Amino acid sequence: MKKLRSIAPLLIIALCVIIIVWFLTGQKSGHTVKIADERSKSVTVTINGQDILLNTEEYDQRSNVYSLTTERPTLVSVSELKGVSIRINKTPFLSGEEKLIELDELSQTAYISVSFLDTDGNEIGSAYIQTLPDDAAPWIIRSTGTNTNVFYYFSCGNYLYKIDSLGHILYYRNCGAPTTDFRPHDVNGKRYYSFSVYAGEPSIEQLACGESERWARMVLDENYQFFDWIEFAIPIDDVGETHPIEMPFVMLDTGHYLISTIVETDWVLSSVIQETQNGKILRSWNSSDMTFFNSDYIKGVGISLDSPYYWVNSGLLTNMYLGSDGKTVLCEFEDGVWCEVNLTDGTVFQSPNGSYGVLEKNPVQLRQQELVYVFSENTDSTTARGLELISRIEIQSVFCEN
Repeated sequence: MKKLRSIAPLLIIALCVIIIVWFLTGQKSGHTVKIADERSKSVTVTINGQDILLNTEEYDQRSNVYSLTTERPTLVSVSELKGVSIRINKTPFLSGEEKLIELDELSQTAYISVSFLDTDGNEIGSAYIQTLPDDAAPWIIRSTGTNTNVFYYFSCGNYLYKIDSLGHILYYRNCGAPTTDFRPHDVNGKRYYSFSVYAGEPSIEQLACGESERWARMVLDENYQFFDWIEFAIPIDDVGETHPIEMPFVMLDTGHYLISTIVETDWVLSSVIQETQNGKILRSWNSSDMTFFNSDYIKGVGISLDSPYYWVNSGLLTNMYLGSDGKTVLCEFEDGVWCEVNLTDGTVFQSPNGSYGVLEKNPVQLRQQELVYVFSENTDSTTARGLELISRIEIQSVFCEN
């Protein structure tokens, strides 16, 4: 017994040496020595480019996504995982994998479910990603028809919406700032969308016209991904480096637009319309050069902040509409003055009462929350546009429950 006690320390030392040698040998041979509790404590789930950090060992986590659609599959990916597996809407994802998932509904009661499992397949955590954030408006169409090709495009607060005739939300986007004038564009067989978004304080010319903010224009591609941003007019003649664009906007082709801005010359305010392509100016028109804005039309619109003289208005643009022929633009100015611009030769002439006939066939440029667009889409259409404006309904016809 005494002899055993005397060699016990030696046996313990020998056992420790064996364990250390075994561990080092395993490392050199490329084998990983597993620790029972070694696993990822967090994972990043990316949905439509938005990263959502989740705890793998926490239940009932809640989150949401700034933009989703049911019109096409949603791209989802997960970061590298170790010792834990993940299921999203019951679909298993491997470490670092990305997949497309289908969404059937966008609402505040519909979720993208996320489950975390250990190596034995036991659930150790969960999360629910809301398909419509709490601060979004669940819109209801007060009166609808049976035509499933009718859609509503509009904005409310920071959100854009596309809704079908049954009131189902097909697309939403939280822009993080006030928005207005959300609408689609079909140009040369391609679908784009655009909207105006709040861009900051107004210019002095806008202040003189009574405007309290300035807006920029964002263009999205057919997948609702960012395509273009237009905030300032192209500098030329009376247009300076940072003249903000006005609300009127027409998309002629990819990167090809009609925009407008307000300029001041000798205390006279006027609108400049620019035809631009890929950031370069092709042509421009100034309302002060349009002969039908004569001396009888010029009027005082306000007092300058630093002068006793009145600003005067020589014709300020309020809307632009692309003609059904795609070659003429109908321009609406204050006090019901209309003109037509020929995009082929650049000529401008007055159009009495705006009777060009395009108002029932094309999207109309509108001020925030006055109207919403109702479109009929025909994917089999052989026409160049494949998009027809059915009607313009007052915003009161579409309301939300708060």
